[in-house]
Amino acid sequence: LGYASKIRGCIKNNLIEEFKIDITDPIIFPEGSRRWKSFIQDLAAKGLAETEHYGEVDPVTMEMIFELLADVEEALERRGQADYDACLVKIPIQYRDRLNYLQQRGAMFTVQLFEARRGGENMDQLKKLTLLSEKIQSRS
Repeated sequence: LGYASKIRGCIKNNLIEEFKIDITDPIIFPEGSRRWKSFIQDLAAKGLAETEHYGEVDPVTMEMIFELLADVEEALERRGQADYDACLVKIPIQYRDRLNYLQQRGAMFTVQLFEARRGGENMDQLKKLTLLSEKIQSRS
């Protein structure tokens, strides 16, 4: 409901600024209040009214995740070299034969953490070229 109210408020403020019309004024728009209430009830009936937010991930856990991802990257880079086994020891036993899987999951985790919007919105539209073009632009 908060998001819908925020959008309504932004629209209201823009219309007031540009046209000097308040869409929430019951004298100008007598049906507006009833329609808004109906819209909110419809959202609630569809289960879209409230969002369950989870707490922040513990910083220690985040650090452990990024350390694991760094260890996976190092192990993959050292494959076929003499110190590969020393790198592999840093990875939990159950994942030692799944380094590529961990790297893929880590990439998705990082993308969602820094690039995707809430709830993974727009993840289906994210392309490799998008990330490459942003990387190229940041170097300029």
